[in-house]
Amino acid sequence: MSHLGVFFRKRRVERKLALGQLARDLGYTNLSRGANRIQAFEGGGKIMPDLLAKLAEVLEIDPDEIRQRVAEDYRDWLAWANAPVRPSVVVRIMAAVYQRVELPEEALEPEAAGAFASQLALERKSRVCLVLSRRVSVWFDATGRECGRTEATPEMPCEPNGT
Repeated sequence: MSHLGVFFRKRRVERKLALGQLARDLGYTNLSRGANRIQAFEGGGKIMPDLLAKLAEVLEIDPDEIRQRVAEDYRDWLAWANAPVRPSVVVRIMAAVYQRVELPEEALEPEAAGAFASQLALERKSRVCLVLSRRVSVWFDATGRECGRTEATPEMPCEPNGT
C-alpha cells in the first residue's frame, strides 16, 4: 500500500464512484481494463503519469496533495531501504530461476563478501548478484569478474527478479 494510492482510493470512495464508473469518466472504452489499472494503483501506488494526471483531474485532487503523498511514500521507502539486512548472493540458475546463497559468517564484510561472490560465480560458471543491502548490489560474471553495480530506487529494485 502507498500513501498516494490510499489517498486516491479514499477520494474515489468519498465521491461514491465505483471503479467502473471512474474508468468510464477517464474515457476508457474497456471498463474492465480501466478499473483494473485504477485498482492496481490504489493497492500498490504504481501508475503511469498520464493516468495519474487524469485521475487527479477527475477526482479534483490538487498537485500539492499529490506531492505530499509522494513524499510520504518516499520517506517510507527510505526507511525500508536503509534498514540493515544480512548480505547474500543470488545465483542465476536459468532464465527466471534464481537461488539465494547465504554468506558464511567470515564473509559478511563487503570485501570478503565480494571475494565469496566472485569465487561462487567462477565455480558455478554463472552470473551472480551480491546483495549487500536493500539498496546496493554488485554483479559478477561467469568468470568471477565484477561486471556492474546497481543502486535501488523506489521504482527499480537492485536484486534479480524472483528473489
